[in-house]
Parts: sequence; C-alpha cells; structure tokens
Amino acid sequence: MAIFDGIRVIDFGTGLAPSLATMLLGDNGADVIKVEPPGGDPLRATPAWRMWNRGKRSVVLDIWSDEGRAAAVELMGSADVVLQNWRVGAAEANRVDYAAVAGMFPRLVYATVTAMGPVGPYASLPCEGAVVEARGGGCMDLSSWMERSQPSYRTRPNASYATANLAVQGIASALLVRQADGLGQHVETSLYQGYLAYDFLGALRRQSELKLMDPVIPPAASRLKAHPLIPYLAVRCRDGQWMQITNQTDRTFRRWMTVLDLDFIWDDARWSGARFVFPDQEAKEGLAKLILERMATKTFDDWMTIFLAEGLAGDRFLTTQQALDHPQVRHNGSVVELSDPELGPTLQLGMMASFSVSPGRVKGPAAGIDQHSGALAPDAGDAEATGAPAAGRAPAGPDRGPLAGLTVLEFASWLAGPYGTSLLADLGARVIKVESPTGDDGRWSLGGRTRTFQGKESLVIDLKRPEGQEVVAKLLGRADGLMHNMRGDAAARLGVDYESARRHNPEIVYLYAGSYGSSGPGAGRVAFHPTMGALSGGVLRQIGRGNEPPAADVELDGDELYAASLALGHCNEASPDITGALAVATAMTMGFLHRARTGKGQYIESTMLASNLYLCSEDAIRYEGQAPLAELDGDLRGLGPLDRLYATGSGWLLVSCHTQAEWELLCDVVGRPDLVGQERFADAAARCRFGDQLIAELSVALGARTADEWEGLCLAAGVGGVRADAMNGDDFFLTHPQVAENGFIVEVGHPGVGTYHRSNCGVRFSRTPGVANAAHQFGQDGAAILGELGYDDETVAQWVKAGVVVLPEEGSGA
Repeated sequence: MAIFDGIRVIDFGTGLAPSLATMLLGDNGADVIKVEPPGGDPLRATPAWRMWNRGKRSVVLDIWSDEGRAAAVELMGSADVVLQNWRVGAAEANRVDYAAVAGMFPRLVYATVTAMGPVGPYASLPCEGAVVEARGGGCMDLSSWMERSQPSYRTRPNASYATANLAVQGIASALLVRQADGLGQHVETSLYQGYLAYDFLGALRRQSELKLMDPVIPPAASRLKAHPLIPYLAVRCRDGQWMQITNQTDRTFRRWMTVLDLDFIWDDARWSGARFVFPDQEAKEGLAKLILERMATKTFDDWMTIFLAEGLAGDRFLTTQQALDHPQVRHNGSVVELSDPELGPTLQLGMMASFSVSPGRVKGPAAGIDQHSGALAPDAGDAEATGAPAAGRAPAGPDRGPLAGLTVLEFASWLAGPYGTSLLADLGARVIKVESPTGDDGRWSLGGRTRTFQGKESLVIDLKRPEGQEVVAKLLGRADGLMHNMRGDAAARLGVDYESARRHNPEIVYLYAGSYGSSGPGAGRVAFHPTMGALSGGVLRQIGRGNEPPAADVELDGDELYAASLALGHCNEASPDITGALAVATAMTMGFLHRARTGKGQYIESTMLASNLYLCSEDAIRYEGQAPLAELDGDLRGLGPLDRLYATGSGWLLVSCHTQAEWELLCDVVGRPDLVGQERFADAAARCRFGDQLIAELSVALGARTADEWEGLCLAAGVGGVRADAMNGDDFFLTHPQVAENGFIVEVGHPGVGTYHRSNCGVRFSRTPGVANAAHQFGQDGAAILGELGYDDETVAQWVKAGVVVLPEEGSGA
C-alpha cells in the first residue's frame, strides 16, 4: 500500500506551500479534498496550479458563513488530517481552529501554516513567501551574496518549498504517534521557519561578533570578496556553452588543474594556496581568468568526456523547462505525462522520492471547481495496517519528539544528506553520525557547530577495518533507519549498502541521498550544490532579463568572459543542498510512518536533481499554449508591478499582492483608489500588459513615505507590504522580537562544544514537541555507543591506540 493510503486530508490552504504539501500527500496515497472559496482558488490561473492540485477532489465552501462553517466542521470530522494557512486569528474567530474542534475529533491531526508565527508584531502578515523572506532579511542576504548594495528579489521560492516539506514531516510524524496511541494533535510551522531552514550556518559568525556564544569563533582568515569562487566557477566552452564547475574537494581541484595543464600554479606564490587562500583579490581573479581561458579551448562535450573519465564535476546551465528533458530526469521518472481535461497533454513533475515497497503515483489531473460537491463519502478513516507494526520503538511523549525511540544511522558527509538527518534529530530521533577517522569534510567549519551536526551523536570508527565492520553489523541490527550519500560501490565496500543492511535488519528504513541517482547516465558522478542550481533552472531564472550570458556565437574578450562568469556565480546560492536535505527528511519520516502501519522497511532514494526541480515547480509543467512564467527584471526588483521591490522616501518596500481584493486594498493604502477603476489596470491580465505604467504610478505614490511608514499601513490593512532592507537575516534571527516571541531561537550547549544559539525545531507539536540540541564533538559519543554494544573499556582503549576508533582528547570537555 502507498504510505498515506486510507488517510483523508482536508486542504483549506492556498499558495505554493500548502498546495505542494498536499500534493506530496496525495501522490503518496492520501485522499485530498481541496476546499476552495466561492469562485475557486484565486491562484487557479497560475500554470503550475494544475500540477500542485493534481489528484485532489474539489469542493467549494464559504467557510466564513454559518452554513459553510458547519460544512467545514463536518468535513473535518471525516478527516485524518486538516491543513490550513488562514490569517492568524481567522480560524479562532470562526471557531474552526484546533482548540475548537479537537474535543470533537480527538484523532485529528490539524496542521497550521502561518507567515511568521501565531504571535508577535508580524503575526498578521499574509502567508506569502516573498513577504516573509523580505522581512526576515532574505533580500539583503541575497544582495550580500551577489555583492549588491540594494536589496534583491529572490525568484526561488525557498521559504514555500521548505515549509511544504516541514508540514509533511510534521503530519507524517504526528500520524506515526497516532498509530501508537490513537490521538491526533496540533502541528504548526511557518514560512519563516521554512526560510530559516536555509541558514545552515545558523548565524554563527554573527553570534561570535555579538559575543552571543562561548567560545567565540576565530575571525575568518580571508578578508577577500567571496567571488569568484574558484572551485565553483561558471566557465564558457569553445562552442559557447556554459558549464558549472564544482571541483570542491582537494583531490578533484588538483586533478582539474592537471587536466588544464595548470600544475605550475602550486609553485607560484600567488596561487599556491588555491583553491581557497590567495594573497589578494587580484591573484584570485587572475587565476579565475586563467582557468576561463583554458576551459574555452574545448567544446562542452569534449570537456564532459574528460570530466567523466577523470572523476571531475561539472554540468551545463539549463532552464527548468530544459531540465524536464534531461536524460537523468527522464531515467529517474522525475517527470510524468498526464492528460489534463483543461490543458490537454502535459509533462510535469513525478515523485520527489522513490519508495521500493510503497511507491507513489500521480492519481489524476486537478479537478474542476466544486467538481465533487455532494459526492464525498461521510467517513474515510485510515486504512488498517497490512502487517505487524515494527517493534522496539519507545512511545513518544512530552519533550521527546514524535520520532522518539527511533535510531537513525548516518553515513554521509557535506550538507545535502547530513542536514536531513539533523531535521530527524529535531523530531526526536536518536541520530548517530558515523564518521571516518578523517571526519566529515564539513566537520571543521565553524567549530563543528553548523546545522548538519546539531542534535547528533558522533561515532568515529574506521569501517575499512574488521573491527569497524563488526561494530556496524551490531548497529544495523538495532537501527530503525539508515541514510548515506556515498557514490558508486562505496557503501557496499563498507558493508552499509541496502542488501547488507536488510540482512541484519529486514525492517530498516534505508535512504540513499543521491545527487543524480544510483543508476542512469549520471550515476556515480560527483556533484555539489552549484551543479543542481545550474541544472534545475534556478540560476537562469535568478539572473534577470537582459543579464543572461551572451549567445553562443558572440565572441567575448577576457574581461567580458570574466564578467559573465561572475554574473552566473552570483545567481547560484548554496540553497540546492538544503533543498535536497529537506527532501531527505520528508522521505524518511514517510518511510517510518509506512513501517509503523505495515511493519515493513524499504529502500528509498532521493536526489538533489529531483528536489531542486520541486523547488522550481512553478515552471516544472509543460503543455501547449502555456503562458510564459513572469521574468525577473534586469535590476532584480521583481516579477511584475505587484510582486516587486520599490524605493520609498527612505528604504525599500516589498509589495506582494496576487488577488483582485489585495490589489484594491493596496490602492486604498497608497492613496490611489482611482487606479482600480482604470481600464488599463482592470484585471490581472491588464495589469501585466501595462506593468511598466503601473510600476511608474506606484513608484511615485510610494515615494511619499518611508518604508517603515508604508509597512505599518500595510500591516493594518492586511496588505502584503514590508520593509525589505531593515536588517539582514542573521540580525533578524538573533535580535528581532518576532523570533523570540515565537520561540524560533533557542540557546543550546554541550560539553566541549560550549553554548550558542540555533533555530528551534521547524515544526511545533502540541503533544510531542521536538527537541533542538547542540552539536557534539568529533567522536564524543564513541565510548558510550561502543559500551552499549557490549565492548568494555579495555577493548575500546586498544582500538583507540590502533587507530580504529577516535575519541576526543582528555580535558576537551567530553
């Protein structure tokens, strides 16, 4: 059976985050009923709406009327899960909030998505990702990365994608608890927590500057500009095709230099510290230009042949539409063909992750408005399990988290995999990070306190030795889950491949977090986050109209080539790794729920490629006559007149208004109600056609007050308008009362690690709250874990002496 078979979900939400969340639930078996307002969901005209709402049934209710409220409550009574993203206070005022219905429906899992939490000065913000990111510092963070002084509009919907995943993780975890004790609970997340998920560094450097952590972090060794990032250069090949390089490791970077016949750099004082250390910016830029010159001597296909033979990392820049045709995307089944009654034949996203025992499927196209009114069964009820639930799990309880009692083994490095299991640790799972004696490559950054290590125990052991293999076998026998991101046959050589794992433990939930995938044309290829940013279309969407790389037949001199390379690099953030990590956590929580319902473990595979296409889902559907997606303008201000950054009398205001009602409210706020009646702005199509004129009108109006004044007026009126340049993301997280009042920040500590602040759990549970813990030292838990497995102190000491196990030095706080 599929993971959510027999689970009924009532979707009261609108917008990307709730729609994508319930799409994931529906694709994996849930019966999703989409409740739309009279006239239908106002975003129905959005091209991707038909994909986000595929396979769901549609009913229309005016839930703010007495009759509509009664019908909504009746629907809740038939459901296992409710998801809503109404404005804070609306549900309470209409008596359809969790507190009002929980007594009637004690098994109900009630999920709420807010903008920035239920309390605080920004509790009333509309649930719009762009608004939340702007107020939370996202526009300034992007500009800092892009080396711009003014705020920049981010086209990737990071906050909405992440929030959708957090919501599914919360719902699956709450259903897992209900499977054990029969009771539902309130599950809460927010777009701000989704946005915060992308800060894997946790504002650690800023904390250190403000003396908010102990011990502080030594200052960064280099004061040079971040760009160009030499291992992550965007290069132009001889045929004019652009290639994203990701030779990040010391081995691959040195091999790349050899292939380029640049080995002499190691004897040159300007470049001997490459890939990261340079005496000055001139030396750094000089090496970048030298590499660009060498990469321009062969075609893209020639370079790909060499890169594949040498184990080097690089791939082309694509739009999202082009990515849908990528051979690996097709091989993985990450796109499906679906006939839609309104659109005709479509190509759209397939499953975000694959499950060997409980595969998902697209059940059908989106429904017409109110297509299923009066045709709903009175009660869905959850399906009975087809096997005995897995044994050995302690019940979840207060302050333990919904995944309490589950043990997850992690054999992974860097970011995309390890961050995913850190999210599981927040949900209460015991995560044991198994590292080699040299450590995870990301271990030594910022004192090992980054997000990827938080909440985990650390066991450092040499898996290539017989003793290490013996320990792993014992761990596998006790584990509930395993995650790794090793390429090729590395997992098999270390005894942690799926076949080995299930021999020790047939019920294990096993996930491979791949880049391209375990099979197909990209299997075994090296990739880092810029690869997937380039392949998924995110970079070319962010670069802005008119800023694209010159056409293939346009000749470029050295300075022009360098400028174009820099522009592409500025648009490729580190977000693709976190995008993949969120999918890892989502897939594993779903796998644990399936095991609880059936007693069956399984093999799961997620890929950074599929995850990043989901992030770009707004353009990940294709059909004849499809309207083009709105483009970011060349100044990176926005996608149109009502989704845009505006200069005010002082400061910048982000305006985000997507419905006719919101447009009319905005006109009242800015003192231009006359605009509503003008034919050129009469509807969304007209406002798009005469967008430049509307931008000019609003620019004049908004210049009359400061951004802070406009923000106050917008908040009072319920309009999506916030100041975008008040502070960066780190300062908002560390100092703003909105964060503190909602408990989004927490101080943590651990022996040998010290104290610091980190983001709290991304999901809040009313009955089984998660636990946000600190990172542990390298090898800090090895002795205790080995003791649990039956090894005495003498054996452990011998292994330490022989280099099989690494423990922290005495006196280091362990």
